[in-house]
Amino acid sequence: TTLTQLESERYDRQIRVWGAEAQSRIQCSNVLLCGLKKLNVEVAKNIVLAGMNVTIQDSSVVSSEDLNYNFFVNENDFGQNMAISAHSKLKDLNPFVKISMEHVPIDDLSDDFFRSFNVISMTNCTEEQAIRVNKICRTQSPQIVYFWSDVFGEDAIFYSDFGDNFQFKEDIPPSSSVSQTENNSSSNSMIVSDSNSGSDKLAIKTISYPSIESILNKKWNEITSRFFPLSSTFVNARILNQFRKLHGLDPDIGDEEKMMDVYNHLSTLNNNHGSSLDINIHRLCQIAQSVSIMSCSVLGSFLSQEVVKAVSLSGRPAHNVFVFSGDDFVAKAFPIDM
Repeated sequence: TTLTQLESERYDRQIRVWGAEAQSRIQCSNVLLCGLKKLNVEVAKNIVLAGMNVTIQDSSVVSSEDLNYNFFVNENDFGQNMAISAHSKLKDLNPFVKISMEHVPIDDLSDDFFRSFNVISMTNCTEEQAIRVNKICRTQSPQIVYFWSDVFGEDAIFYSDFGDNFQFKEDIPPSSSVSQTENNSSSNSMIVSDSNSGSDKLAIKTISYPSIESILNKKWNEITSRFFPLSSTFVNARILNQFRKLHGLDPDIGDEEKMMDVYNHLSTLNNNHGSSLDINIHRLCQIAQSVSIMSCSVLGSFLSQEVVKAVSLSGRPAHNVFVFSGDDFVAKAFPIDM
């Protein structure tokens, strides 16, 4: 698709970064954000400004917690549907993009609904819902790139699945002297092949990711290495998801004993007893129902970059688990393989 003069002027800086071809792909994209909450708030802002067409699926109503960090809603929207309330503010960000809304709950949407998108990012959903939609994504050709994220207090996490056969162009020529040690380490979960090795042009490479279900089923002792020690944020997220699966809601401060039972069960299941990992169940119960605007901004920006890579086919995708820890305020990605 050829960019118009107005589009070329509006996206001039982006075209200089990743080129007109990638920008054209971005403008032809169709991205679904399930839940306009947590990391997806920052993602929505960034990808709409970048020129992506976005559908917001959200059946929830605006709550007092949303007003603390979600800049697409205000006090006048309290108690109203989230997707409908945010529509005009999203549209105001960029008149060149199409913004669609869907307020039907995820469980009431057919599989066909999800098949029309090329990227899906989910948050504020159950593990079962995340796995269901990810499986739908992997049945498509080409496979739909999928992200699942969560925020609890100042901690945040997102999982990525670019599919079995995602092709992309490197940001730098293969002959560049920039070190690729981290991406090419023996612990890398994503298998990368080069389709034009030896060429002076930017290489087109193929990368393979495991499914979200495979990530979640991997034993914790098998994902720990010298380069990538087990993340406490990852473990906290697994504890919260298991508690939600058992009890159907987030824990509060009175659920410490139940949460400890969940942690002990998961530690046994994942061969993790005796680990030196510091898991503070008391703190986790305190922060489980809160959302930090800082965490949404920081990790939401990284997630936005991955969405841009998925649509533009430009730049090597990051490892498939990305975390931000409120303990040390560090964002880092690590791999979980098949």
